Amino acid sequence: MSLTAPFRTHEVMQSSGASTTSFPPLGKLGSLSRRPVGALFTWKPRRPRMSAFQRADTALVDAMVPIMGLILFPKAMGAADAATGADDGCGDGCGGLNAQAVCSPGMWWVCARFAGLSSEWALAIRDWRRLVTALSVGSCRAGHANLTAPMLRDSPLVEALSLSSSVQLIGITASDVATAWAARLKELCLWRTDQFTAVDLRLLVRAPQLKRLATHMCPGYPAASSSFDASVAAEIAAWCSKLEALELSHPADDFGADALRLIVDGCPRLARVKLGDCRGLQDVSCLTQCTHLCHIDVEEAYSLYQAETPQLISLSPLLEVLRCAAQTLGAAGLASLTRCCSRLTRLELNLEDCVGRSSLVSIALLSMAPAMKSLVHLALKGDDRHANEPPEDHEIGDDVLRAVAAGCRGLKTLQLEGAAITDAGLSELAACQPALTSLSLSACQEISPKGVEEVLSACATINDLDLSWDSHLTTVTALRLFGGAQASITKLNLCGTEIDDSGVETLARLFSKLEHLNLSYCNDMTDAAIKSLMRHGAPCLSRVGLDETDQITWDVCASTSFELRNNGRTFEITAYRVN
Repeated sequence: MSLTAPFRTHEVMQSSGASTTSFPPLGKLGSLSRRPVGALFTWKPRRPRMSAFQRADTALVDAMVPIMGLILFPKAMGAADAATGADDGCGDGCGGLNAQAVCSPGMWWVCARFAGLSSEWALAIRDWRRLVTALSVGSCRAGHANLTAPMLRDSPLVEALSLSSSVQLIGITASDVATAWAARLKELCLWRTDQFTAVDLRLLVRAPQLKRLATHMCPGYPAASSSFDASVAAEIAAWCSKLEALELSHPADDFGADALRLIVDGCPRLARVKLGDCRGLQDVSCLTQCTHLCHIDVEEAYSLYQAETPQLISLSPLLEVLRCAAQTLGAAGLASLTRCCSRLTRLELNLEDCVGRSSLVSIALLSMAPAMKSLVHLALKGDDRHANEPPEDHEIGDDVLRAVAAGCRGLKTLQLEGAAITDAGLSELAACQPALTSLSLSACQEISPKGVEEVLSACATINDLDLSWDSHLTTVTALRLFGGAQASITKLNLCGTEIDDSGVETLARLFSKLEHLNLSYCNDMTDAAIKSLMRHGAPCLSRVGLDETDQITWDVCASTSFELRNNGRTFEITAYRVN
């Protein structure tokens, strides 16, 4: 027997102006995507029995047809140019590949099956592979993480390449990959690829057109064994003069200030920099030399917290995003920030271990607030490494909150952890920021449920609310607080509060749109709370955090998650250190 497509092909001109290519019509794929496989493919019996390949692929074809029209013909749909998008979805505008638009080896494998259905499909698949400009390789599924010689041969136009930890080079070497694609590469993402040596990485970064480079070495290995060392930095400086975005975490110990300075000097167009846990890096002052720098994220470069002197003492007037520790700026950096804040859209300052400096931050924010007309996200927070305890208190008070509320009228996200604000400041926030969508008041001990209630009543658009480590939040106060303000909430963090079983059951009934709920460290709950979530929880609830809840048992967590998954719901419970 053989499978043949019942629809005829049509001519689609490639956007590059090259010769025409014969494709099955996209309209047919879209209109028939919901029909059973028999409505899409005509069986012509030639032998009394189907082959094993055809039997196994009947369900596969039926499952894949709805998305083949979106992924199979990117040029015909005008989507191939978007395949090299650089944002990884985390909101920081730096690094990563757009996974929604790239081709993976899993899709490559499926297309190989389609190519075997008929000569018509074989030609379409071959021509589609030649149009692929973005390729993501690496998956937890065996057989879908191989980079092979046919991929190098069939896709000469790859400009964006993502390689993750499970990638295996079959019949080829890193040198072959570099030879095939390095000349065209504009974006390269290496995710925990510690199987590559420093020599391999030096070959891969010899890409003169490279604009974005994201490397995340594995934090589970000693940093001294990381393959991203100072020699790779020197290669980047020598070859990647067009580099605009650099994201780097967990490099080798010898990656220090000198290596970073090499990259800065060799890449004059550098505009976005994100540095993770770089143990050998204790000086980033060279970043102030980048005249085009608009995005700085060094908040997770924890080695800078040990630096004796401030690093970022002079900032670019082009600055749009800044994430760092307040001590990395120092008094001079904060003063510089007040002079170049007109374009800021995102400001995150870590105030951990910032004794004596939060007053400087307050003074700077009071000066900056009237000028920060473009600010969308403001976060004044503690260290994310200490999620199992409340953030440290600091001196950010009502005066700063009033200035921000009155001056930053475009604010959408406000994160105040451990701030010394009161209900009076919240009242000002409610009056000035009706369009707020995300609010975090974690460990703000001087506010009351009444002040929070006023904000929720005035800001009906809030969908992400964090009241973790609020000692005033009990089941009784929570019921009064959320009685009429539950309509838009999709993400709720009540970590470390005194919510009990009855409170969880009532909240489950109130929040009809709730998707994420964090109840970690809520030690007044028992297994009954989890069963209430299963019975009464919102239909879209997909993630519940229950870390270190003393009276919750793992058996109930596992059985609840299993039962909901069997009922067709995507559901995840995180339960670290439960009984």
